[in-house]
Amino acid sequence: MKRIALATVLTLAPLAAQADITAFCRVLPGTEPAQCACATEKLRAQVSGSEVALYDAVTKGYLANRATGQGWLKAWRAAVAAVAQQNGMPLEALKASLDQTGAVHRALGDTCK
Repeated sequence: MKRIALATVLTLAPLAAQADITAFCRVLPGTEPAQCACATEKLRAQVSGSEVALYDAVTKGYLANRATGQGWLKAWRAAVAAVAQQNGMPLEALKASLDQTGAVHRALGDTCK
């Protein structure tokens, strides 16, 4: 029974991550749900799993912060700082990784129109 539950969680975990990244994509003006889903799927194939995991963690934190009423910049900065701290990363290194991953994600979004 426990093995089935664990297998289910491990199978669905990438979908949950994809949902957060896709929802984050939707905050960009002019994006459509199908376009964001396409870009996120392509992103997972183009960047490393660790980069996707960091990007997902930040986007998840950002969306949660926005849901509490934080402004977009404060919500983003708080999410980035929290993920850097949780992962023992220098803030600037995480920002550089996020910049690269975000640029790829946006470019892929353009290919999915």
